Amino acid sequence: METGRLEAFYDAIIAIIVTVLVLELPQPATPTLASLWALMTSYFAYLLSFLVCANLWQYHHLIYNHVEKINSKIIWLNILLMHVFSLVPYLTIFVANNPNSFIPQAL
Repeated sequence: METGRLEAFYDAIIAIIVTVLVLELPQPATPTLASLWALMTSYFAYLLSFLVCANLWQYHHLIYNHVEKINSKIIWLNILLMHVFSLVPYLTIFVANNPNSFIPQAL
C-alpha cells in the first residue's frame, strides 16, 4: 500500500484534534485583561498541546518521506498511536484544571 492514504488519515486526525483543542478553550467571563489573565493556565496548556500536535505531525511527515510502502503492522501501529494521541484534548483540560497536580502533568 502507498503511504498517501495513511498520511491523509493522519492529517485529518491531527486537524480534528487541534480543532477540539481550540473549541475546549474557556471564554473569559468579561472582556478584560484580568479575565484573560485568570485563564492563563488554560491558554498555556493549549499552547503546549498545540506544539505537541505540530511536532508529532512534522515528525510523522518526515518519517513518511522515507517510506515507499506500508504493511498492515504499520497501519495498526499508527491506529494505536492515533488512539493515544486523540487523548490530547482531554489531557489538556485535565492539566489546565489541575495545574499543580503530579498525575495530570505526568499523563
